Amino acid sequence: MKKSELQNGYLERIKSKNVLQVLASEKRLHLSGLYGSAASIIGACCFKEDDNTHLFILKDKEQAAYFFNDLEQFISE
Repeated sequence: MKKSELQNGYLERIKSKNVLQVLASEKRLHLSGLYGSAASIIGACCFKEDDNTHLFILKDKEQAAYFFNDLEQFISE
Protein backbone atom coordinates (compact mmCIF):
# COMPACT_ATOMS: atom_id res chain seq x y z
CA MET A 1 0.00 0.00 0.00
CA LYS A 2 1.31 3.44 -0.92
CA LYS A 3 1.52 6.29 1.59
CA SER A 4 -1.00 8.30 -0.43
CA GLU A 5 -3.53 5.44 -0.34
CA LEU A 6 -3.12 5.10 3.41
CA GLN A 7 -3.47 8.83 3.91
CA ASN A 8 -6.54 9.09 1.66
CA GLY A 9 -8.20 6.27 3.60
CA TYR A 10 -7.56 8.06 6.88
CA LEU A 11 -8.73 11.36 5.39
CA GLU A 12 -12.07 9.84 4.47
CA ARG A 13 -12.34 8.31 7.94
CA ILE A 14 -11.60 11.55 9.81
CA LYS A 15 -14.08 13.41 7.63
CA SER A 16 -16.74 10.83 8.50
CA LYS A 17 -15.88 11.18 12.19
CA ASN A 18 -16.13 14.98 11.97
CA VAL A 19 -12.57 15.53 13.21
CA LEU A 20 -12.07 18.45 10.83
CA GLN A 21 -15.39 20.02 11.88
CA VAL A 22 -14.46 19.77 15.56
CA LEU A 23 -11.13 21.41 14.86
CA ALA A 24 -12.84 24.20 12.94
CA SER A 25 -15.35 24.93 15.70
CA GLU A 26 -13.62 23.95 18.94
CA LYS A 27 -10.01 24.69 17.94
CA ARG A 28 -8.90 21.96 20.34
CA LEU A 29 -9.01 18.19 20.08
CA HIS A 30 -7.65 15.34 22.17
CA LEU A 31 -7.14 12.00 20.46
CA SER A 32 -6.36 8.86 22.42
CA GLY A 33 -6.13 5.16 21.79
CA LEU A 34 -4.17 5.55 18.56
CA TYR A 35 -1.47 3.07 17.64
CA GLY A 36 1.63 3.25 15.48
CA SER A 37 1.67 6.18 13.08
CA ALA A 38 -2.07 6.86 13.26
CA ALA A 39 -1.63 10.21 15.03
CA SER A 40 0.90 11.34 12.42
CA ILE A 41 -1.37 10.33 9.57
CA ILE A 42 -4.33 12.15 11.11
CA GLY A 43 -2.13 15.19 11.74
CA ALA A 44 -0.93 15.18 8.13
CA CYS A 45 -4.51 14.90 6.86
CA CYS A 46 -5.61 17.82 9.01
CA PHE A 47 -2.60 19.82 7.91
CA LYS A 48 -3.39 19.23 4.24
CA GLU A 49 -7.11 19.98 4.61
CA ASP A 50 -6.86 23.01 6.89
CA ASP A 51 -4.80 26.18 6.41
CA ASN A 52 -4.60 26.95 10.14
CA THR A 53 -1.55 26.43 12.32
CA HIS A 54 -1.58 23.22 14.36
CA LEU A 55 0.20 22.45 17.62
CA PHE A 56 0.79 18.84 18.61
CA ILE A 57 1.72 18.07 22.21
CA LEU A 58 3.24 14.68 22.91
CA LYS A 59 4.34 12.91 26.05
CA ASP A 60 8.12 13.20 25.67
CA LYS A 61 10.98 13.98 23.28
CA GLU A 62 11.14 10.45 21.91
CA GLN A 63 7.46 10.36 20.96
CA ALA A 64 7.75 13.86 19.51
CA ALA A 65 10.74 12.80 17.37
CA TYR A 66 8.91 9.74 16.01
CA PHE A 67 5.79 11.84 15.37
CA PHE A 68 7.80 14.50 13.56
CA ASN A 69 9.62 11.91 11.43
CA ASP A 70 6.32 10.26 10.44
CA LEU A 71 4.75 13.64 9.76
CA GLU A 72 7.63 14.52 7.42
CA GLN A 73 7.02 11.29 5.50
CA PHE A 74 3.33 12.02 5.01
CA ILE A 75 3.80 15.71 4.21
CA SER A 76 6.56 15.30 1.68
CA GLU A 77 6.16 18.82 0.27
